[in-house]
Amino acid sequence: MSRTRGRSGADTKALILGAAATLVEQKGVVTSLEEIAAASGVSKAGVIYHFKTKHNLWMSLARELLDSLGSQLEAAIDPDDSSPGRYARAYIASTLPNEAGVVLGSRELPLLESLMKEPTLRDSVAEGQWELTRRLYEDGLPVSVVTLIVAAVDGAAFNHEVSGLRDDQIAALRSQLLELTRRPHVWEPLEGRRSQCSGRRDSALGNGGKETT
Repeated sequence: MSRTRGRSGADTKALILGAAATLVEQKGVVTSLEEIAAASGVSKAGVIYHFKTKHNLWMSLARELLDSLGSQLEAAIDPDDSSPGRYARAYIASTLPNEAGVVLGSRELPLLESLMKEPTLRDSVAEGQWELTRRLYEDGLPVSVVTLIVAAVDGAAFNHEVSGLRDDQIAALRSQLLELTRRPHVWEPLEGRRSQCSGRRDSALGNGGKETT
């Protein structure tokens, strides 16, 4: 296989994955290797050299998207916040619509949803998403509180246009949820119904609709 002079293998793979992501946004997983090759400027033989199969290419794209989500979540954490629930607070702050207009996973989540329409990818992508959500559940807050926060944030953030929530209502919800992470006495009535976090859970970063096991 010939390689464009001066371009590394990593650069070539990045070009291919970038083209693949754009095409998945436009067409979904029916996108062919030929289309990805044409869009990336890499020969089909070059695409196969780097990824072997379309399944491997999709898996590499999913891993890249999941890594990006993880980096965004980590970046949203207040460096001065070391208290329990810091991941939940980062998720609330970065996922609900905000004045900055930067919402966690605004590109990655729709792409992952498209990839999960391919049956051979669904379980692997769902597991990767759950590994991200697990960070919220393992950060010192009661499971029931985290579940409430995730459900509220997901519903408000990803059905924002449908729900018709006003900006002031979103802002109020953000403040209330952030306060919930910092007020232990509010958790106490929920603690009695606390369940073990022992499986996947539905959320924007969760398992795409699978039942918890």
